[in-house]
Amino acid sequence: MAALGSAATQGRLHRGDVYMPITPMFHVHAWGLPYVATLLGIKQVYPGRYLPANLLALIAREKVTFSHCVPTILHMLLEHPAAADTDLAHWKVIIGGAALPRALAQRALARGIDISMPRP
Repeated sequence: MAALGSAATQGRLHRGDVYMPITPMFHVHAWGLPYVATLLGIKQVYPGRYLPANLLALIAREKVTFSHCVPTILHMLLEHPAAADTDLAHWKVIIGGAALPRALAQRALARGIDISMPRP
């Protein structure tokens, strides 16, 4: 329930979102957000292997609007050639697991990605 209050009340996750976790289910982000998404009745997309081309295709096809990942995954997605043709402007991403480098944050913001990081 703490996750419900945390994610939902801070305006990050809404009933109209399409949620795709891009961290393993044992990662701290997956300890609560899948439950919140289920409680809110949000469509959930589980990607399987974290291959950039597949992730970008799922984001486009399923119209994913909310994810969480580590900076390395975000970097892999933005560097992949398919990223140039993928609309990411509707995508909200919570970054964790490591500090987000300023240059990577700027690249994501330039693509219209709404990024946030939990505060320590």
